[in-house]
Amino acid sequence: MNIQEFETLLGRQVSLDFFKYANGVYMETDLDKGMFVEEWKNVFDSDIIKQLMERLTRYKKHSIDGREIGKLLVKKADEYDDKEIYDAAKRMLGQTDCICEKLDAGLELTKEDIMFIKNKLGR
Repeated sequence: MNIQEFETLLGRQVSLDFFKYANGVYMETDLDKGMFVEEWKNVFDSDIIKQLMERLTRYKKHSIDGREIGKLLVKKADEYDDKEIYDAAKRMLGQTDCICEKLDAGLELTKEDIMFIKNKLGR
């Protein structure tokens, strides 16, 4: 569903952040667009929910994404050759994403990373 469809079915304009949130919820359902928007109106058009969503949106704009912290930890672990930092990054992102971050950044893979890849490839 695009923002224009959502606004038409909802009967009003919404911010892009509001639409992104609503569309994310929609994508997790098996409802058709019309039914989803009707349910949305019933649940999310209350003043309490509107205020909570606005506050959540403001909070998200000012908070640091945990994935960004994990990516930073991958780079710092490489910079300081620190296994503990890398282990913390793996707990946050998972080993697959840590390896991908290393590859994207042109960082060297550890023996453990290489073994993980080989294991995933069935070798």
